[in-house]
Amino acid sequence: MSDKRMWGALRALCLLGAAGCAAAGPEAEPAPAFPVGQARVQSVTLEQEYVAELVAVRYAELRARVDGVIDAVHVDEGQSVRAGEPIFSVNTRALSQQLAVAEALARRAEAELSAAQAERDNTRALQAEGVARRPPLPWRRPR
Repeated sequence: MSDKRMWGALRALCLLGAAGCAAAGPEAEPAPAFPVGQARVQSVTLEQEYVAELVAVRYAELRARVDGVIDAVHVDEGQSVRAGEPIFSVNTRALSQQLAVAEALARRAEAELSAAQAERDNTRALQAEGVARRPPLPWRRPR
């Protein structure tokens, strides 16, 4: 570019800049006034809520020694307990019924045993008198 052209472009830019500054625009509005107060010194409690999940350091799984329905829970979740302290109570109706059935079966077995022993004693007495003969034993072979 020649010097003449460069000086001409510079003059045009200066004229455009001066024309832009000379143009009158709307006047700026004054800033609105806000009330100003004095700061007070006081203690303030800061509360914040967070969503979180707590996880136990030690995990303990509790189970009853017997099957059944839980009647009552004696502790709250997260409460400390000592060894041997009851945590819950199990409904004992079903267990009582199972115990009664087992006792009845035991008495029946004892009665059957007594009857079998009496029959054995009678058979031995009859065998001693020669009225009854001894049955062959299953593990002996006849000769």
